[in-house]
Amino acid sequence: ICDLMGMGCGGALPNLDVASGMLWRRPDKAVLSVAVEICTATLFMGDDPGLIVSNAIFGDGASAAVLTAEQDTKPGRQLVTLLDSESGLFPQYREHLHYRTESGRLRNVLGSRVPLIGAKTVRQVVERLLARNRLQMEDVRHWAVHPGGTSVLESVGRELGLDKTRLRHSYDVLETYGNMSSPSVMFVLKRLLEQGQSQRGEKGLLLAFGAGFSAFAALVEF
Repeated sequence: ICDLMGMGCGGALPNLDVASGMLWRRPDKAVLSVAVEICTATLFMGDDPGLIVSNAIFGDGASAAVLTAEQDTKPGRQLVTLLDSESGLFPQYREHLHYRTESGRLRNVLGSRVPLIGAKTVRQVVERLLARNRLQMEDVRHWAVHPGGTSVLESVGRELGLDKTRLRHSYDVLETYGNMSSPSVMFVLKRLLEQGQSQRGEKGLLLAFGAGFSAFAALVEF
């Protein structure tokens, strides 16, 4: 058992990375990767614009994924292979996204520059990951981007050259469930799988960022 806490909205991806590492040590076992967030426990009333946005878009959620070292070849299974991952820590932006204690409660600090910072840091992580795997942006067919908000998705789309159609599953998850923090990107991946539009061998990227300021990317193959 490995417990990761305080990772914020990006937490599900380092969780998958840790699970993958556990499989290297025990390839005969399966690893269950779970992301759970109770965002409503941190509701904080006030007239600050960041608080209003935070209270409006965040919700509770949970996701789970089973990782195995051997490829499952059973027909009808919707699977992806985790190929590689990358992360980045950008402490110069820490004050724009973090929690602080106020009046004995946790208060979410959500700065107005978060969409731009998130897009910029995610791009740096994506470029490192693709370069290491000798891939270009055009080689990525599917995108599962953390639905942190409409402004977040718009900024990521502009930074990476992705139109709204390519981010439609992220927008759908945001509209249906809100920003559930770390499980959100896994909900987007589930939508991708359910659509059945991916072909064998196509590449995809899972992208998320969170407090710290941190950014994460996972390269997968369908």
